[in-house]
Amino acid sequence: MSSRKLEERIGSFVSEGLTKEEIAKRLGISYDGLISYLKNHPELPKLRDNKKGPRDLRKYTLIKSLLEQEKSPSDIAREFGVSRQAMSQYLHYHNLISNERTRKGIENRKKKIKELLSQRYTRKEIANELGISYHRLTEYLIHHKELPKPKSEREGPRDLGKYTLIKSLIESGLNQTQVGIKLETAQTNISKYINRYLELRRIYLDRRIKK
Repeated sequence: MSSRKLEERIGSFVSEGLTKEEIAKRLGISYDGLISYLKNHPELPKLRDNKKGPRDLRKYTLIKSLLEQEKSPSDIAREFGVSRQAMSQYLHYHNLISNERTRKGIENRKKKIKELLSQRYTRKEIANELGISYHRLTEYLIHHKELPKPKSEREGPRDLGKYTLIKSLIESGLNQTQVGIKLETAQTNISKYINRYLELRRIYLDRRIKK
């Protein structure tokens, strides 16, 4: 068997989620022979270790089929009645999700969020639509500053004077405790106020990271 043909077969077995031991048996070579070959060909995909145990083939095949239908991990998680985190772990565990698919998923999520924002969805409504928690959506928006700011049920009307003052204190480098001292209020009140407004939270986190 040519080296190229062997690489193609190994790549095919990897896509099926087979372990090193299973692949060695399919190729008709020893486990040590396969390990030696992999060491000499680091460009090949990483294989699953045997210790990961047996796979539910029916579940694996179904999930692989759903991915080929462009279903997102969130959609598949809902279909199986599990958390998105658990499904993501399963996908990575079985080499079912590539870096390219991850990148594509991020782009699709951004596109979906922009679409919902154009329809005047609130943060809570967007989180529900995406099948993620309100907190996770807020964290996502903080890390993707290029996305427009959505409405928030928690924000309500702003006291512009108070908002501007706290914003300027944060931008000057003060932490929450120092801001509280300046305004003669508890640090917990300042923390709640900052968390209520996405823009303030972004500014505060940016300042803390730079320190």
